[in-house]
Amino acid sequence: MENVFLPARKINDNLCSFVYRGAGCAYGKRNNFVQKVGNTRISTVGAPVADVYNRKFLNNKEYNIGEISNEGIWQTGKAYSAGDFVLVQNIFSYDFSKESVQPSSDDLVGDYYICINTGAISGSATNPKFDRSNWVKDECSKTLEGCKIRWHEYVEQQSDEQGGESSPLPYGGFPGTRPYEYRT
Repeated sequence: MENVFLPARKINDNLCSFVYRGAGCAYGKRNNFVQKVGNTRISTVGAPVADVYNRKFLNNKEYNIGEISNEGIWQTGKAYSAGDFVLVQNIFSYDFSKESVQPSSDDLVGDYYICINTGAISGSATNPKFDRSNWVKDECSKTLEGCKIRWHEYVEQQSDEQGGESSPLPYGGFPGTRPYEYRT
């Protein structure tokens, strides 16, 4: 079944096909979820938890972050501390049908970045997208482990609300479809 295409998705055993924080994944878009990260409670944003290699931001020697804080949309000229996370917007103001597009705040596309050094002052040259010495992108590894890291708390919360019944991870891969060689 590996590499077979369904009408809308490719079957892959170990990689999620969903866009991180997009429609299938929906990380950070569940209104009924309040996430506890360290001692901080963050609702609906989907706090940055780990990098693309599944290295957690909190209590990790590499990042040395003890607490995180949502600082909203990244601003030029503002000083940030280790643990602050920001949204860097990718705003599309024009479409190919030559009609102006004015996205609502729910439709804004962007990436979250977490500051890893205290005293990082943002400027045009220190945009988190380009300043890898002070910022790390919140990015999913697209693996089942990456999904578990981000969603374990939500799944547990839903299970408790459903009387202990397990709630599925929103993982876009198809575990168990790995090809194998049949020999007799």
